[in-house]
Amino acid sequence: MKVEHNISRLKYLLDLYDISVEDLSKKISVGLKNPITHQDLFSKEIKLTHLKRVDKFFDKGLHFYLDPKAPETSKEASVFFRKDKFNSELNVGVRKIVNEFEEFKISLTAISKLADLNIRRVFNIYKPSDDPKTIAEEIREYLYPTFVSDLKEFLRALIEKLAEHNIFVFEFVETWNKRIKQTLMASF
Repeated sequence: MKVEHNISRLKYLLDLYDISVEDLSKKISVGLKNPITHQDLFSKEIKLTHLKRVDKFFDKGLHFYLDPKAPETSKEASVFFRKDKFNSELNVGVRKIVNEFEEFKISLTAISKLADLNIRRVFNIYKPSDDPKTIAEEIREYLYPTFVSDLKEFLRALIEKLAEHNIFVFEFVETWNKRIKQTLMASF
């Protein structure tokens, strides 16, 4: 069975995750007698089994590829469209995690507008030429909670203090290994 899909959405994902069509074809063709080709992926209609393999790799849901609206590729849409170089090599897994948090932030922004919440930035914007000690003292007054010897309670108090100033803390737990935790902060 073949379905009509939005090719611009597939191109968007390839750009977002910095993957070539050849690399994607190799990854999604594992175990197949006839590899999935560029023509298979970019024809007007695609086999549903091929689309499912693409989705298994990108994990966006089949509805993503069938949506007729072209995705936004502006600099505001993703950090991967704003920056060309990073301090380290970012693999597909890391890019997926970053993209997941970016999409979560967009959802939070939409929900806050619907709920009429004010999530505006409350801190000044600083420049590299500003005095770091002065900035640190100013920020510490806003954010640093009363010290508690129980470190878990101190972390909880710090997160609450950040939330008071519209800074949300997200915890990411990798599903393949629950012991490794990564924390990401997002400021609106």
